[in-house]
Amino acid sequence: MTAGSRKNWIAPLAVAILLAVAGHAIFFVAPNERTMGAIQRIFYFHVPSAWTAFVAFFLCFVANIAYLTRRKRKWDWLGVSAAEVGVTFCTVVLITGPIWAKPVWGIWWTWDAR
Repeated sequence: MTAGSRKNWIAPLAVAILLAVAGHAIFFVAPNERTMGAIQRIFYFHVPSAWTAFVAFFLCFVANIAYLTRRKRKWDWLGVSAAEVGVTFCTVVLITGPIWAKPVWGIWWTWDAR
C-alpha cells in the first residue's frame, strides 16, 4: 500500500464516523421538543441542508461572475459543480419541510403567513 492510497480512505472514513456520531446524537441524545415532540428532529437535516444550498448557490454565483470576467474553464466547472450540490440540498429542504409541516400545521404546505 502506497502513501497516496492510504490518504484516499482517511477522509471518507472520518466523514462516516462523524455522520454516525451525529446520527446517534440526533436520535438518542437530543431531548424531545416540548410542543412538537420527536418531529422537530427533522430540523437537524432541514436547516443544515438549507444553509448548504444557500452557500452552494452563492458559490455558483461567484464562480459564474469569475468565469464571465476571466474566461477560465475552472470557474465554469466550479459553478456547475456548486449548482449541482445546491440543487441536491435544495431538494432535501423541499422534501423535509412539508414532512415537518404536516404534523405541526396540519397541512403539507401553505403559503399563508403563520
